[in-house]
Amino acid sequence: MAGNRGINVGGSADRSLLSTGDHSVQNLTIYHQLARDDLPPAADVDIRKELADLRDLLGRIADKDRPLVEVALTEAEALADRPNPDKDKVASTLERAIEYAGSAEKLATHGEKLWPTLKAIGGWLGEYGPKVLRLAGVAIV
Repeated sequence: MAGNRGINVGGSADRSLLSTGDHSVQNLTIYHQLARDDLPPAADVDIRKELADLRDLLGRIADKDRPLVEVALTEAEALADRPNPDKDKVASTLERAIEYAGSAEKLATHGEKLWPTLKAIGGWLGEYGPKVLRLAGVAIV
């Protein structure tokens, strides 16, 4: 029905995609799926090592925006080094770095090397992990 934008969920819509609108089109490409249980506990992640690995990997992928990737990763490292890091802010800076590095399709071509690092970072970020992982075409199911 044209004009009706309401969605009623009779239960849980966790991990669901909802869309409304007249003639709306969504494109979603998932290159890799992880279950929440596949992410390591934050305490098991050496975030400094993982961010250094991410810097190396994204540095190889990024083209003209490599300096911007470097700035965003430097900021993420500084935020992660704080005694009680704000993981939402760390995730936001990592989002920026990943966006500068390239599209999810471009990142997927480097998947074998990138997934273990992203998986560890996603685990360390906890509830903010999916925010970063989705940019690289990783879906948490």
